[in-house]
Amino acid sequence: MWRRSGWLEPGGTLRSKGGIKVERDLTFTACPGGVSVRSSYAAMDIEGEGEWISPVIVYAAAIRQVAPKLEGPTITLRYEPGKLYLNRTSFEARDI
Repeated sequence: MWRRSGWLEPGGTLRSKGGIKVERDLTFTACPGGVSVRSSYAAMDIEGEGEWISPVIVYAAAIRQVAPKLEGPTITLRYEPGKLYLNRTSFEARDI
């Protein structure tokens, strides 16, 4: 489980160059002090606390719809085999 204080902002990580096409997949991987969210064209490191064990791929369009609506001082990110959770919302995902 991983917790982040503040806001998760989708920004350029969810869009391809030119801003017209949408990324198909996002990869969540551990980075020093948090989690890195990566697409084909961008990467964003998000500070947090906790452990993130393996890289995980999730369908970007689903995350793109939910990320701007996340509220509160803390966002909880959790992965269980086959599912990625952002707070209470789950997404189909897989480890790589």
